[in-house]
Formats: sequence, structure tokens, C-alpha cells
Amino acid sequence: MIETTNNVCNIRYSKSNNWIGQTGSHKGFCVFCRQTYSIRACYVLLVNYVKQGYDTIGKIITRFAPPSENDTEAYIAYVMQNVMIGRHESIYLKGGYISFEIIRIIRAMAKMETNTELSLDDIWESIQIEERQ
Repeated sequence: MIETTNNVCNIRYSKSNNWIGQTGSHKGFCVFCRQTYSIRACYVLLVNYVKQGYDTIGKIITRFAPPSENDTEAYIAYVMQNVMIGRHESIYLKGGYISFEIIRIIRAMAKMETNTELSLDDIWESIQIEERQ
């Protein structure tokens, strides 16, 4: 499905979200014109999760990939192993926005969701799109 959606983390479509670079939906997931925009959208989504109190890997993944649809425990274990952060360790936002932990979480989520390998540099470039426009 990644070839159709350019959505590296399989972000669900919602009418209330109008992500930069989003061009529509396909089978319940957002479609982006480029993968870069899906990476940025995932970053914004996870920053919002942290601001809403979903500030650990356990809370983030349970919210993003609920047990009713996923093997959430396996997902959490995979992200913890790849990010090297404990399940209940708090994630903090520097200046209310920047979080290197979230960048690493996105890399693990992209691999888990769509088997997409992202470099930390690719993610860093993608989250800065809005600043360049």
C-alpha cells in the first residue's frame, strides 16, 4: 500500500486533519504526494500525542496502534528495542516541539508499519518542511 499512499507510518485518514502534502485517502489511510510529507505528519501527530499526555512509548503506540486492530504489545516491544527507551520513560519536547526521541520512534514505526527504512537525516529534513514554505 505504501506505493499508493506514500504514507510510511500508515496514518489513518480523518476529515479533521488536513496535513501538508495530503492529497486524499485510500482504504482509510491518508494519501500523500510524497513520503516526506507523511513523515512530517507523523511527527506532528506524535508531538500532539505527547502534549495530550501520551508521553511514553507505551502510551504512544497504544494510542496509534490500538489492541483492537494490532498486536500492540509486540509493536511496543519492537519500538522499545529499536529506540532504546523504556516503555514508561517520559518523552519531553524541547521548546515545546523538538524531540529526538520522537524522530527515532518514527524510524521504528515506519519500519514496523510499511517496512520502510528511514535515516534520521531524512526524518529531520521532513519535519522542517513547514519552516521552509
